[in-house]
Amino acid sequence: MIKFGTDGWRAVIADEFTFENVSVVSQAVAEYIKSEDKLRDGVVIGYDNRFLSEKFARKAADVLVSNGISVYLCEQAVPTPVLSFSVVKHKSFLGIMITASHNPYEYNGYKIKMDCGASASQEITKAIESNLNKVSPLIDEKELSNVIYINPKNEYIEYVKQIVDFENFKKADFEIIVDNLYGPGAGYITDILSETAIKVTEINNYRDPLFGGVNPEPLAQNTPELLEMMQEEKSWRVGIVLDGDADRIALVNSQGKFISAQETFVLLLEYMFAVKKKQGAVAKAFNMTRMLDKLAKKYGINLIETKIGFKYLATYLINKEVILAGEESGGYGTSMHLPERDGVFNALLIIELLALTNKMPEEILQSVMQEVGSYYYSRIDISTPDSKVKDAVMNSLLSETIREFGSIPVKEKIEFDGIKFLLENDGWILFRTSGTENLLRVYAEGRSEDNLKSILNSGKTYVERFIKT
Repeated sequence: MIKFGTDGWRAVIADEFTFENVSVVSQAVAEYIKSEDKLRDGVVIGYDNRFLSEKFARKAADVLVSNGISVYLCEQAVPTPVLSFSVVKHKSFLGIMITASHNPYEYNGYKIKMDCGASASQEITKAIESNLNKVSPLIDEKELSNVIYINPKNEYIEYVKQIVDFENFKKADFEIIVDNLYGPGAGYITDILSETAIKVTEINNYRDPLFGGVNPEPLAQNTPELLEMMQEEKSWRVGIVLDGDADRIALVNSQGKFISAQETFVLLLEYMFAVKKKQGAVAKAFNMTRMLDKLAKKYGINLIETKIGFKYLATYLINKEVILAGEESGGYGTSMHLPERDGVFNALLIIELLALTNKMPEEILQSVMQEVGSYYYSRIDISTPDSKVKDAVMNSLLSETIREFGSIPVKEKIEFDGIKFLLENDGWILFRTSGTENLLRVYAEGRSEDNLKSILNSGKTYVERFIKT
């Protein structure tokens, strides 16, 4: 069954994600465009490095152009945010990105972008879903030559060089390393910084539809080569990891230690408010670090907390209500740019921060922790036999009076996007269910690594007693 999730439709290639189903979805998109009378505004289509992505993209283009819709098709794989940029540049009505982002290699997906570059709203995806199989996919051989091929890479590079303070990059002289996880972000950071003295080393910068045997998600376990190289050489100021479609980012410090997505957001906040002296509000997802609350108080920032998922954060960016927004999975957006996650652009902000401060990322984080205290974050995903077990755990958490986690007393229980327990030492633990899998996600933050481990283990123990029974 074809169904759009929080950011598009994703499915296993040759199972549900087939040329036939891509045609069905594309015809549904065409019917939506017709209903909005936007045929001339048209669509930009991009794709990533996954197996057959370029052919799925061409199939979508064929259906749309056969329906009389103007179509721009990227002639090579591009990052998702570059597709979003191109939608805005061409003043198109929608964008389509063939990608499954950070999902395993056997998946592919179909993302839809609005004219502002952000992911399609729920109203749009519901309207498209309602059109599925209403009309058989149209292929008109006479129209196929009307697809216009574009290469938006150079335009994107010139655009981002204009919206960052590029002179600050020209003054810098250090080395960085980028792990592209075999995605379409390869070469972008190198090309952007080619006129500077910053030396860029890139690894995993070629197409491998199997992603080297790992999920293309920017997590420590998926970047063993990068971590080993940085721990041995120690010549790079920072390591940058881009995910499978380059809309998310992770960092590694100069000693080869992985920097959490929570800490990366702290670095971006320091860039905006401590270094660039910006003014404005910040939006964070419900599972983000308490360090942000402390820093918001320090800088007099209005801090907005949203449900988990970038679509909730993007609403504030679209409406220009915040200048920075971030989520736990490494997706960040700023008002300087599109209302969209962009791993390449956020990497540039981090590089500029290091250039302006002349510090290592760990030095900046250490300075922040000396001021607001130390916080350590992690998450575990626990498989459950079925949805009944998930529901039983959540119902018990909601109804039961739980007095402690990891020997730390519970201060408050919050039901918002999951069930969150605030602890007396300013730590917390959050339980959420996956909407698509039989999984319970347990997020936690502690005041030391041992404290974090204890909190997470107690949460895991709580969940597992329902599985065993």
